Amino acid sequence: MRDATLRRDHERQLAAAASTDALTGLYTRRAFEDQATQALTRARRSGHGLGLLFLDRHRKRTGCSLQSQGLSHDHEFT
Repeated sequence: MRDATLRRDHERQLAAAASTDALTGLYTRRAFEDQATQALTRARRSGHGLGLLFLDRHRKRTGCSLQSQGLSHDHEFT
């Protein structure tokens, strides 16, 4: 029983490390995109809107694939 608990805790730690930045604790770009895609899917399915505020302090091109998927600021829910 103890081995199973230790293994489960270790798997959770690995999942958290893979999806968050160690320095900031924020989602990695990949994890953020996955979460945003899931939220958009839920919003479409339920017929509700979805708002997202994206700030880029350094005004760098992020290469975020959400834009390439047509999920930019002018996206309309249908």
